[in-house]
Amino acid sequence: MNSSSHGDSSSRPSSESLPLRKSTRDWSKPVKTSVQDLSLISRTSHGANNTPSLKDVNLQIELWNDICKKTMEIKDPTDMKQWTMLVGLLRKLREGIWATRWSKGNYPFAIKVYEESVHTSLRAKEFGEYRKAIRGLVDDLYHLHKGINGHYLALDLIYQSCHLQQPQEAMQSLYLIEPSSITQKAEEIVYAKQVIHALTTHNWIQFFRLYQHPPHPAFSVVLEASIEPLRRYALKVMQKAYYSVPIPWVAHSLGLMQPSDHIIPLLHSIYPLRIDRIANDTIYFSKRK
Repeated sequence: MNSSSHGDSSSRPSSESLPLRKSTRDWSKPVKTSVQDLSLISRTSHGANNTPSLKDVNLQIELWNDICKKTMEIKDPTDMKQWTMLVGLLRKLREGIWATRWSKGNYPFAIKVYEESVHTSLRAKEFGEYRKAIRGLVDDLYHLHKGINGHYLALDLIYQSCHLQQPQEAMQSLYLIEPSSITQKAEEIVYAKQVIHALTTHNWIQFFRLYQHPPHPAFSVVLEASIEPLRRYALKVMQKAYYSVPIPWVAHSLGLMQPSDHIIPLLHSIYPLRIDRIANDTIYFSKRK
């Protein structure tokens, strides 16, 4: 046993017998890095010369192509986790675009990236990144190049109304925009106005009708913030104003699709109802205080 072990070690070449070789690497050049691994511009040292950076417009385009490829490879578009990594890559790309004054004036490219950032952030429900992307479009890029895409303006108006709870401010910002500057998807602005009207008048029937028939799936994601508050408000009003309400009508008016036997527990989870009895698929409210 020992002798065979001895023989094995003696058969291996000694490290001392290996000649040292001169490195062929050019140490003045940076190590090749995947464009996806480049640092955020906001976290890059200003003195880092000769280092690949997304301030290079060619690298921005390369990263954009990688993002497009990864987007096509997503197997389950409903899985938010699959979009989260793309949100991070798009943030890197937007920082590079902004730092180079919109990719050195390539506004169509910058707009394309920012618009994709909006939809990708919504798919991942990353509203912080969504907000930054939509503001870049509405406040800056659309004013620099060929007018406003009404789809993204409508998303911004609804976000202000539902998430920031500022419907009046949203309408005021719309009044400041020249209608002729909206060059695409103007009909979606009409949808946004209808949503804002439903919110400001507490018209839950109109709101849930609009929620169920959006012009684009992205609107449903932005509208979700107002669903529970409006349902609570509606149930409070129903309990106060009506002696009885049919369960199917309540479910339909609140956008609830569950079977009737699931509705009552669901309503209780939304708002603590005072129910006297339930008969013939009808809720009878208790008026006792």
